[in-house]
Amino acid sequence: MKPDKVRIGLIDAHIEVVGESATAQYRLAHAGFSIWTDQGIQVPDTTLWPTGHDGVGGAIRAELEHFVRAVAGDAPSPVMPLHHAVHAIEIADGIVEAASQKRVVVLP
Repeated sequence: MKPDKVRIGLIDAHIEVVGESATAQYRLAHAGFSIWTDQGIQVPDTTLWPTGHDGVGGAIRAELEHFVRAVAGDAPSPVMPLHHAVHAIEIADGIVEAASQKRVVVLP
């Protein structure tokens, strides 16, 4: 396949976080389904925001619907309590800091 035939628009992001007792890896784009033709490569999204007859579906839609229900009902999320969400942001900030400064970041 020639590079000029590759279809633009694929988000091929991944991250690996190495800790003292565990390592985690996340890949946004799964290579489980791809279509190769003379016109190029297509990688349909089957996980995050697949498009169906009723619009966008998948994990993104479910996450946004959950958020709207929690805010509209003024109730805490049964999926992730606020203090867990705040800690997740702290972890994400630590990952960005470690990557940009190329050093180990110790979280409180």
